Amino acid sequence: MRIGDRLFGSIQSELEQLKTQLELRPTSLDEFEQYKDVKVKQIVKVIDGDTIRVMLEDHTQVRIRLLMIDTPELRPGGQQLYAMNAMNFVKTKLRQGKEITIRRDEQMWDHYHRLLVYLYIDGELIQESLLKAGLARTCDLNGKNNEMVKRFILWESEAAQSRKKIWGINGYVLPSRGFNDEMKKKNRRGKRGKKKSSQTNW
Repeated sequence: MRIGDRLFGSIQSELEQLKTQLELRPTSLDEFEQYKDVKVKQIVKVIDGDTIRVMLEDHTQVRIRLLMIDTPELRPGGQQLYAMNAMNFVKTKLRQGKEITIRRDEQMWDHYHRLLVYLYIDGELIQESLLKAGLARTCDLNGKNNEMVKRFILWESEAAQSRKKIWGINGYVLPSRGFNDEMKKKNRRGKRGKKKSSQTNW
């Protein structure tokens, strides 16, 4: 056998071994499904206060939805009150963070095919921060982690009692139905937005 043939055969064998290893290696979503903490490699886009598009460590891109909270919606022609505040709050936390991880509960996907997650920024649960700041309400409290459900209710109650942000407007937060759509902030033309960070494009 010629040297060239041996070399080609050796390379081909190594490639086959590498292919097998890659096929056996669990993906980020596989690990997430097994209730393991999964690191976020990159933030692609912050859609609003409770929905974000991310890239995981294996370069899978997916939309994630923050579990058990609801923030005001950004809508053309009239965003809900505090919608921009909630989104900017999340953006600031993400930009300041060094390590971002996600964790699952009982349900993995919602009906919009968004991954349902607890989102941690340097160990801090973003849902907790939003609830305590009065920028989110609890919703869909059906996780299997009963202790977490109790904490969410406590954080929401503390913000409501202090009348923070969304809780400071009578009739704005509707029990089990989100926010009062009749109370909207109209878009102002010509208003200059905040300058984006030079380090991010979201």
